[in-house]
Amino acid sequence: RLAALANNKDIEKIYANKKYSMLLEDTLPLFNPGSFHQRGFTGKGVKIAVLDTGMRSELGVALEKYFMGNDASDHNGHGTHIGGIIKAVAADAELYNGKVLDDFGDGSTASIVEGIYWAIDPDGNPATPDGAEIISLSLGAPFSEPDELIEEALQAAIDQGLKVVIA
Repeated sequence: RLAALANNKDIEKIYANKKYSMLLEDTLPLFNPGSFHQRGFTGKGVKIAVLDTGMRSELGVALEKYFMGNDASDHNGHGTHIGGIIKAVAADAELYNGKVLDDFGDGSTASIVEGIYWAIDPDGNPATPDGAEIISLSLGAPFSEPDELIEEALQAAIDQGLKVVIA
């Protein structure tokens, strides 16, 4: 089947759908959330897309979509952990829950790319200002060569003015 695709003159390039996994370190001791609050940083009016294992609803998710699994809920805990850190620093921020990793913490090039483009324009209408301002990705993979499709999606986000935070 792959040989037939490779020989098809209408197909310009075939990309690998690489596997990615969540990353988790003991992060809360590394910063003091109170110092942000003392300086007046609350996150009010800021939309942050957490592209991870999903998030639990207690965090006050404004929008959500799943690209892995059967729902956007976090059955792993990693995405909720990341969202909780964000809320500890920026309690008034709006969280967008993009589940790009499954319940075991694994995702793919395809799920991550879909999540990035969703964060840029959740409703698919460029005329509405519903996109995130920040994308959080706490994931990685055991290979060193760049993932061209993820790089293109991240560049599209940056070109739209989004800030991207990657663990």
